[in-house]
Amino acid sequence: MPSRPSVAIVGLGLIGGSLALRLNERGYDVRGHARDPQTVRDATDAGITAYADLDTMLSKLPSDAVVVLATPLPAALELLPKIAATTPDSVTITDVVSTKSPLLQAARDAGAAHRYVGAHPMAGTAESGFAAAYAELLDDATWVVTLDGGTDLQRWRQVAALALDSGGKVVPADSEWHDHSVAWISHLPHVLAELLASNVAPQSLPAALAAGSFRDATRVAATRPELVDAMLLGNRAMVVEALESFLDQLEQAAVALKGSESRTLTERGHQHRTEWEAAREAYRRTTHVDLREPDARERLIGIGARGGYLISGPVSDESDVLTALVF
Repeated sequence: MPSRPSVAIVGLGLIGGSLALRLNERGYDVRGHARDPQTVRDATDAGITAYADLDTMLSKLPSDAVVVLATPLPAALELLPKIAATTPDSVTITDVVSTKSPLLQAARDAGAAHRYVGAHPMAGTAESGFAAAYAELLDDATWVVTLDGGTDLQRWRQVAALALDSGGKVVPADSEWHDHSVAWISHLPHVLAELLASNVAPQSLPAALAAGSFRDATRVAATRPELVDAMLLGNRAMVVEALESFLDQLEQAAVALKGSESRTLTERGHQHRTEWEAAREAYRRTTHVDLREPDARERLIGIGARGGYLISGPVSDESDVLTALVF
């Protein structure tokens, strides 16, 4: 079994707290930082070595540690240079923030791009805070672990191992393609949920009639507004691009409905949704990637681009072979 690094999680909210709980279950040495004294107490009660003072936690890190930024993007952008400046070069820096390109640029600006590997677990609820965290949130979660031009493959392996050990599967992708993808499948749905929710008055006939469709379509509008603001503004160029494309499609849908023609819209949507469901259950063949091979980076990116994902990492410190499922 590969050796396990100490993991220091900065921010013990829903995702950071769930990751801390899961890795603690799996036998990792987990430390966590939170500014809220009650969160520190709750995390300590859950078996996590928790600190209210970030500098104290960072000063106690082993040289092989991994620091996970689990704060909203604005705070992560402020913290990354500080962590890079106050920890040994051997410490790897990662994050669980939903936008990757700004953090990659911050790492480059701090001279820490060689130490940084972005990550994003596609998991969450409308709740927030450590009180809402639970280890099972990460069961079978899809993690993007970013692989950019300057990414160190051994550090990438280290971060991918954390995702796999948390119970997830790993999709390799570069930061720009990640941000483009989540604009469509995560950030745009947040905008639509906010708009839909804001158009139904609480004490009204539509509110009284609202049931499953409305509830499902507006679920994420229950997320704390400041968290959604940070997410949308952090990826605003990609979100605006997605919104403009979506507006064009809405206009086309309105024209079609005025002409009593909706079949093209409904058939296309039904087909794509059905194909997405089928792809999630479709057979994938096993393949292996050796990180020592010269084409390892390209093969990993190719796996993610084709909808594949890693399911296990190396079996020992001496091995660099990862296992993936691909179509």
